[in-house]
Amino acid sequence: MRRRGASGKLQRIAVIDDGVTVKEILNNEWPNVEIVSVKDTDECVQRMVNENVDGALLMTYTAQKLARDDTQNRLRVEVVPGASMSLRMGVLSEVDRSFYGLWEKTLYNVSRKSRAEIVQSYVEDVETPTIMAYLFDHPLYLVALIAGVLLFCLRRIIH
Repeated sequence: MRRRGASGKLQRIAVIDDGVTVKEILNNEWPNVEIVSVKDTDECVQRMVNENVDGALLMTYTAQKLARDDTQNRLRVEVVPGASMSLRMGVLSEVDRSFYGLWEKTLYNVSRKSRAEIVQSYVEDVETPTIMAYLFDHPLYLVALIAGVLLFCLRRIIH
C-alpha cells in the first residue's frame, strides 16, 4: 500500500510484524529497504499519510479495506508480484482428536475451485478509480489533457 500520488523508489516500508516471512518478501523485492515496524494498521496508515514511510506491506484484503475506507482517498493498493505468504493451521491431535477429524473432512470435501472462489471473494473487491483519480495519480496525463484542450480552444479561436 502506498500514499496516493507517491512515486519513486521505496526507501522505508512499514510492516505490522517484522517476522521471517515478511523480511524474506522484502529482501526479494526491495533488498535495500529500511523496515519500520509498527504496532497496528492505524499507525501504519498515519505514517504513510505523514510521509514517514514510503509504503506498507500488508495482506491484500487488509490493504484493500483500508484504501476503500479512506474517505479522503489518500491511499492506493499495489500488488507486489510474486509476494505470497503461506498460512497454515496446526491442531494437536492428542488434545482434540474430534476437531482434527472434522477439519480434515471439511478440507477434503471443499473442492479446489470452491476454495479459490472463497479466497477471491475477499481480495477482488477493489473499486475502479474514477477518471479524475486516475489523472491525479498520473499528473503527466493530466497536464497533456489540459494542454490538448487549451491548444484545441486556441486553434478554434484563431481559425
